[in-house]
This record gives sequence, C-alpha cells and structure tokens, in this order.
Amino acid sequence: MNVLPMLDCSAFQVPQRFILCIAAHCLAEEQNAKEQGIATPFETVEGQAILAAAKSYYWPELAELAGLVRDMVALDPACVVLHGLGYNRLPQAVRDTLVLALTQSIGKPTDHNNDKRVLWPVKARDDEVRKTVNYKTTFSEEAGEAPLHSDSAFAAEPEKYNALFVVKQAEQGGVSVVLNVPQLIDELDRNVEGRECLEILRTQQFPFRVPDAFFTNERLITAPVLGERPFVRFRHDCLMAGFALREDMRTNERLWAIEHFRAAAEASEARISYHLQPDEAIVLDNHVMLHARTDFADRDRHLIRVRMHAA
Repeated sequence: MNVLPMLDCSAFQVPQRFILCIAAHCLAEEQNAKEQGIATPFETVEGQAILAAAKSYYWPELAELAGLVRDMVALDPACVVLHGLGYNRLPQAVRDTLVLALTQSIGKPTDHNNDKRVLWPVKARDDEVRKTVNYKTTFSEEAGEAPLHSDSAFAAEPEKYNALFVVKQAEQGGVSVVLNVPQLIDELDRNVEGRECLEILRTQQFPFRVPDAFFTNERLITAPVLGERPFVRFRHDCLMAGFALREDMRTNERLWAIEHFRAAAEASEARISYHLQPDEAIVLDNHVMLHARTDFADRDRHLIRVRMHAA
C-alpha cells in the first residue's frame, strides 16, 4: 500500500517573540504590501532579507526542521506531508509570513512572473483578471480537477522544490495525488511500447507554452520531457498549446509518446492520494514528482504555493 511520509512539526512551534516581530513589521508595512499586491511585506527581496535575519535571531530551530524536510524529500517517494504547523490560528499576514519563513528555510523561493508574488494563492479567481480578453487561467486559478503535472514545466530551470500549505480544503474533493516518476519509468520499462515511449521523451525536443499567469517575455520553450535535471518536465496542456505554436514539432511520434506517458501515469500503481487538511503542507521534489488534484466545486478552497530552487 502506497503511503506518504509524514513529519510531525508540533515540536517546532513558533516562538512568541518571532510572531511579535513579524506582526509588527506586517502592520507597519501593511499599506505598502496592499499597493504592491502581495500577501505580506516579507515577499519582497528586501523583506525576505529581513525575514532571514529575524529567523536566525528568534527562531534558529527552524533550520533543523527545514533540514529534516529536505532529508525526507531526498528519499522515496520524494515528498513529505507536514502536520501540526499551527499557522492558521494567526492573522493572515502573519500566517503567510510563517509559510514563507518555512519555505525560505527549505530552499530559495521564486516569484511567479517578476511581480514579487512568492506566495501564490491556489484559489478560484473571481476578479477582473479572469475577465481579461484572451487571458487563459491556469490550474491554480480555477476550481476543478488538475491532471498530473510538474510545476514550471515551461520554465528554462524548473524549481527543485514545490510546497503547498492548506488554508481551507474543499468541502468535497480536491484530494492531492502524487506520482514518483522513476517508479513510473520502471513500469514503462517492462514492455516494448513503454521503452519506445521513454526513448522518444528522452531524445526529442518538445514545445511548452508558458501560461498567461507566468508569461514575461518568452512565450515558448523547447526541452525533452525526460532528462537529467530536471528528471521530468510534464504538463499536458502546455504541451498541446506548444504544439499549436510549433506545428513543425507536432509529429505523430511525439503526440503518441505524450499520450502513452499520460495514460501510464494515470494508471500507475505508484500513484498516492492524500486529502491534505487545514494547517498541513506538502513538500515535494518537483524534478522527479508529478502531482495532481481530484475534481472539486468549492470555490473557497484555498492553498498557498511556494516554489523553491535548491539553496
């Protein structure tokens, strides 16, 4: 039976003096944060430097927790669920700062399109952005199912770590699914068709279209689906949109390999499902894991995502 590794974080409770320190800064910089459209003033480059210094002084034990997380993610199946965090009991800006403090200790957080949004709200959008002409929302901006994928598959250098913290889970559905790709490859390697699929994904270039939410100045990149670093980059909708931009790359061979890989992933015995609860977080190795979520309709579901390069 496949189960996710769990890490009880109750022994790493946040010191009150650290909470008071970051709460004071959040209050003093509240207006600036609103004007910049960020959840906490600590999201900025300057704010992250202040946060790093405050952690070192008030909460040095956090480095030990981060080390445990990295060690567990380095083992199979390359992910871990953290529970007992206790962040949701605090005001929004403080809660979000604690998520940032934890993930900043694990790796090097990245913003999403040079807009300083390090803490990305995974929540159905009801704002004007969704109504913008030709703007296409991504998985994290809609309710419903998200198929197996790796994050930043469309980026030149996808982040090593991906973390999701649960503010509010959906009333029904929205179950997290993860899949270790090396285990999937072992399954594909058992037959001729699977080995042929792997060869195509390793040796041929594939086009990935950058979603609107993360577009800066490059609309498309090309890369193998399977490589060395990252070991996998896979996101079906970005690939299909990429083929629409690069018809010369839209060959029957490439299309077959993508669909064969996707079908194998959906049917894999290595898939693990887990219903994350509020105040829990999952951290995974984005270079070797695919993740997904089951269908849900509750538009109040709210997770916070942070992507991190290895420090």
